[in-house]
Amino acid sequence: MAIINVALSDTFDTWRTKTNTLGTNIGDMALLDSDFAATDLVSALNEIRAGEEFTQIDLPDSTTASVGRLKLGDDDDFQIYHNGAGSVIDNATGSITIRTAGAGSILLQDVGGNDLAQFNDNADVKLYHNANLKIATTADGVNVTGEVDMDTLKMPDVTAGKILIGDGTSYEEQAVSGDITIDSTGVVAISSGVITSPDFNNVVTLIIYDSSGSAVKTLRTPGS
Repeated sequence: MAIINVALSDTFDTWRTKTNTLGTNIGDMALLDSDFAATDLVSALNEIRAGEEFTQIDLPDSTTASVGRLKLGDDDDFQIYHNGAGSVIDNATGSITIRTAGAGSILLQDVGGNDLAQFNDNADVKLYHNANLKIATTADGVNVTGEVDMDTLKMPDVTAGKILIGDGTSYEEQAVSGDITIDSTGVVAISSGVITSPDFNNVVTLIIYDSSGSAVKTLRTPGS
């Protein structure tokens, strides 16, 4: 790379032109807004330090840690860059904290402006699928819209012999005990002497299935 000499007496436009030849390494400074009033390098730096806004910082794709990255922290711990295939936020120390205040929300959206996730200050968190709300937290738990497919459902009380029974609004745990019990393997037992004189007006068939869903025993009332 050729050496570019920048003199303190250079006008700002001259300095900017020279600097932009290094744009592939340090970014493009050609897009400072038209209100930028500096006429030489020293006053330009002072004006930037005083709060003059950049209209754009243009960095190339970053293929190594030494080029094309916005770096923050004493050891460049926080970096933002585009690697040519996607955009990366890289944090090497501690946690990343995103804050909002008042009635504000933190939104993650797709390119069309559809919500992917919404985090509301002191309120709920919402997760979306294809712009449709699916999960929302509440003060009592979560609300789910649609079906829930899970490998295992665990109830707060895992005492053997409890089942879920719907009451028209929700499902409640109920113990199956007394003359009929259910053990932890799902086996139903009826105490001896409970059925003393069965009286069936119609034919009744009882089919017992194993855990794979295959019928292992079929019981029918007399005459069937």
